Amino acid sequence: AAMNSQAMAVTAEAVAGLRRAGVGHVVLKGPFQQLAVHGDAFRRPSGDIDLYVAPRDRRRAGAVLRGLGFLPMEQDRALWWVPFLGEQHFRREADGAVIDLHHRLQQAGLPAWRRAEDVLARADTVTHAGVAIPVLSPADGCLLMSVTLAKALLAREPCGWAALELTHWLARLDGPERARLDRIAVESGQERTLALG
Repeated sequence: AAMNSQAMAVTAEAVAGLRRAGVGHVVLKGPFQQLAVHGDAFRRPSGDIDLYVAPRDRRRAGAVLRGLGFLPMEQDRALWWVPFLGEQHFRREADGAVIDLHHRLQQAGLPAWRRAEDVLARADTVTHAGVAIPVLSPADGCLLMSVTLAKALLAREPCGWAALELTHWLARLDGPERARLDRIAVESGQERTLALG
């Protein structure tokens, strides 16, 4: 509860900063996604915060995080993380908070996620402490969880939790939303990943 409460407070701070800077973003995973899917932000512990921005906004978003006291981590591995894996990790010394700033949604070894920036326009909103937090739409949540499941299978990592989470995502979809998910999967090149999920 303490971990997730801190993650929610830091997420709200980062969202407010990105919004002031005019940087489009969406929260991936974490307590706010748990709140959107399960109505409970404390279902699973969350140790870090995952944000997605368009590739063109990556540097601006990084500058916003630096302005909030976050500094890039793992500089010796930045050449691998940033251009190849599409993310950069930031940590704030004052409270130990960690933000993973993503500018790509695909995982290494899996199909590219075409038109990934469209998730920003499709985002839903969860309100917490008077702050509107952008979270993935149910369709995009299903796709991202399918990617997570495929990545775990590829890497031979535990993935029962991802299968269960995907089940919850899919259960939220009505008929038109399910059709929308199939359409988005085709547009984004993730139809086989969704089929696996």
